[in-house]
Amino acid sequence: MNKIFLIGNLTRDPESRTSQAGNQVCRFGLAVSRRRGRQEGQPEADFFNCVAFGKTAEIAQRYLLKGRKVSIMGTLTLNTFDGQDGQRRTSADVAVDELEFLPSGAPGQSTDGTYPAASGTAAQGQNTGGYYGQTQPRPVEAPKPAAPSSYAGFSEVDEDELPF
Repeated sequence: MNKIFLIGNLTRDPESRTSQAGNQVCRFGLAVSRRRGRQEGQPEADFFNCVAFGKTAEIAQRYLLKGRKVSIMGTLTLNTFDGQDGQRRTSADVAVDELEFLPSGAPGQSTDGTYPAASGTAAQGQNTGGYYGQTQPRPVEAPKPAAPSSYAGFSEVDEDELPF
């Protein structure tokens, strides 16, 4: 199974173009922090080239900016090509299947949940999260646990009876 899930920040503004077949293609870079750096207190990051197609590409071009925090899910694709020096090269790209905006406080994001579009205007009504930029429902508050005295159908077990 070829599936990759990444959370990181855009390293550059998305670059969009239209393919010869008329499909929208959007490329952007994503920096993903590692849990541990080389030395204590020294963060380390991995950099991924991402490619989105169709509607996902349109959304990425319209709402994403350098520094914006996103979550992506997709597949890893390996491309081979001949470089300018004649050497055979390989590049790894992430073909984006799903894109989710994450709150980050990045430059260009306002606190009222609007995101600037590529043309410089703001897209109204967007929440700080959501697949493909759709407004997500507000989280539902979890029910409060019952008082410890009422264990609804459970009986107390002596620790000596446990097999582990």
